[in-house]
Amino acid sequence: MEKSVHYARIVDLETLEIRSGPKLPYSGGACVALSLEIIRGEPPMICTFGGTIDSHESGKFLPYSSCYDRLRERWWFPFGKLPMAFDHGSVAFIPPRRCQENDPGRIIILNFRTESFGTQRSEMMAYDLPGGGWDLEQLQGLDMEESGSWYIYTNVSYGGPTDRANCPRDASGGITANNGRDIVNFGGIYYDFPNGNFRATRFSTIRSFDVCKKTWTVVGDLGVQTFAVQTTASEELQISVTCGGEARNSGYPGMNSPWCIVHRLGSNRPIENRHGAPAIGISESNIWSEIRERARY
Repeated sequence: MEKSVHYARIVDLETLEIRSGPKLPYSGGACVALSLEIIRGEPPMICTFGGTIDSHESGKFLPYSSCYDRLRERWWFPFGKLPMAFDHGSVAFIPPRRCQENDPGRIIILNFRTESFGTQRSEMMAYDLPGGGWDLEQLQGLDMEESGSWYIYTNVSYGGPTDRANCPRDASGGITANNGRDIVNFGGIYYDFPNGNFRATRFSTIRSFDVCKKTWTVVGDLGVQTFAVQTTASEELQISVTCGGEARNSGYPGMNSPWCIVHRLGSNRPIENRHGAPAIGISESNIWSEIRERARY
């Protein structure tokens, strides 16, 4: 049985060695995270949203968000309490002025669930970022239990699990493309109960959400129906890399796969690094060098 952990983990990108990081303000497995500039001019903070405390199958879903300040070695709560407790979601940062000249920078949370083995939510939660960020005095006055300025960005209607473009799903991978204009979604799972019978639908679909038109489009296929995946991206190589997952016919039934799938979206959807500029030069990483070589074929 999966359990929540009490500490963040730090991965050395050169060696892939893992060590224990700061203690979490709450134990939230299956949360989503972004690297965000909270205080202007300072290093980005690692911000987490949602998650599940205790047992993955029957634990409590969390409506909290928090950001770790590496300079002061403490957690802040700039985004407050979320309107829904959730886990297994995806999160994306949308840069300012992406659709309209006066658009703020924005966080969008999507593709999540609010109960174990429950029907996934089609709503997308959003938070508009202040243009100048926060200062210390503002952060000191914010509490994790105080409701944040979240709102529903859109709620796309859908026709059940056969609607590959619009059906919501959780435990899927996600990256952004077109400078934040598109949120690209990989795989995922949808639970429903037709005639009272439990049904789980895995997806192989790669789909793209246009944040300006607020519409989904199918743009590709992973080649295998899978969920519980992690997707990252290389801006230099213009590829996405989707790893892990519980896939049917993977040779690992009922457990996570050790494989990764590399995919090219095409020149009409230039992709960005998963969390902004890379921590190290991509050409200096032996791992990415190997991926670059394999991506040629």
